[in-house]
Amino acid sequence: MNTKMLTVDSIRFIGKFITNQLHKHNWCDIWYACPSPSGIDTPDRWCVGVWTGPQNDLICVKHCKTNEEAEKWLSPGGNDIFEAIEKSEKLLEEYNDNQRT
Repeated sequence: MNTKMLTVDSIRFIGKFITNQLHKHNWCDIWYACPSPSGIDTPDRWCVGVWTGPQNDLICVKHCKTNEEAEKWLSPGGNDIFEAIEKSEKLLEEYNDNQRT
């Protein structure tokens, strides 16, 4: 059986990577949807971004003032935090491209 242990240095590296990605995009929130009490695991439970919208109850890739805007820029879920970051970066790129045109 081939198992790999994470070293303290590798854990620090992962933490710094996540912190750098959040800082790069002015994101300050990570959301993880826990499995249901019955233990059923669902995909796409990780999200990154900022809590925003009129009620500050939606996690989005950018700050949004209206529910309509927030629904458009909702952070996509990922199966792990890295996938969530990658998907959110792609959506943020789309937003930035729309701003340029």
